[in-house]
Amino acid sequence: MIPALAQLMTIFLAITAFFTVWKIITGMYGLVPGRFEAYKALLSGPYAFNFWVLEVGIGMAVPLFLLITKKSRSTAFVAAMLAITGIFFMRYDLVAVGQVVLIDVLDQAPLPVIYLKYSPTWIEWAVVALGFGFTGLAYLFAEKHLDLDARSTE
Repeated sequence: MIPALAQLMTIFLAITAFFTVWKIITGMYGLVPGRFEAYKALLSGPYAFNFWVLEVGIGMAVPLFLLITKKSRSTAFVAAMLAITGIFFMRYDLVAVGQVVLIDVLDQAPLPVIYLKYSPTWIEWAVVALGFGFTGLAYLFAEKHLDLDARSTE
């Protein structure tokens, strides 16, 4: 089952890469106010490292390369962990970049593009900790109350 899931992950990573390119093209050339500046911040501004290294590199390119070149369970596991890390930074960039660009929506006088600073608040960190805690608690509950052993039932 692991090789089939690895092939499926390869296909989905390729589809994600395609839609990431598509998202950038439509974001750069669409006529939505502020979107061009937001993608500029993502591609060459303060969030370029997050996008190019963490989202595209670690989240898409390296897992795709690993899955195409090596066929083993440990490689599939490493690729999955890298893809999950990339998904985290994809969502972080989605939220942060949308908040850091200050534009003149009314088009009265052209303002220079200003990038605001964003850092997660303690409430946001608490939500992340709550998510990890709930996941751990759900796993412990399932381990104790459900039959999760891979025994043969003959």
